[in-house]
Amino acid sequence: YIDSRAFENCKGITSFTIPHSVEHIGFYAFYGCVGELILQCDSEEMSLAYAQFTKLTFGDKVRKIAPGLFKNNDYLLSVAIGPNVKEIGDGAFYDCSNLHTVSCAAINPPALVGKTVFNYNASDRKFYVPESSLIAYKTSEDWSAYFDKIVEKNTAIVDIGAGSIQISLMNNGKLTATQNIPIGA
Repeated sequence: YIDSRAFENCKGITSFTIPHSVEHIGFYAFYGCVGELILQCDSEEMSLAYAQFTKLTFGDKVRKIAPGLFKNNDYLLSVAIGPNVKEIGDGAFYDCSNLHTVSCAAINPPALVGKTVFNYNASDRKFYVPESSLIAYKTSEDWSAYFDKIVEKNTAIVDIGAGSIQISLMNNGKLTATQNIPIGA
């Protein structure tokens, strides 16, 4: 049990790991906290409102991600969803306007409850899924709305823009190299 405001504004701690035994996180428990949050527990009785974490990881024991868990968070850049997540609640990552990277280790696509789980994220957001599951994600009724944003975990992304081609190499959802190649001139 983590009480309300327990770690409010603890900016000196840059990484929090919440073990599987925690069943409740009170309102504003991580208000103003920055860095990385690793959840090893289901998030049904939790509120992560006003936390300023940039990276969120759901561990192997997590089965459900609560509705609205991280909504309206402009700080969140990346989310790693563990292999055993079966369900993501409505609005869990709604209006996380800087969320660019979602890595999902689940072989079977988790159910997306509702229509706003990933609405209003960064326009270039990508979903990185296991290679063996690419087709399952792209053809899943819940995930098909993100068809063009779902890619294999180890992949290259080619972006052709005004005057250049950018090649980005990804490994497990993390950018490992980028090369800009001018064209024309």
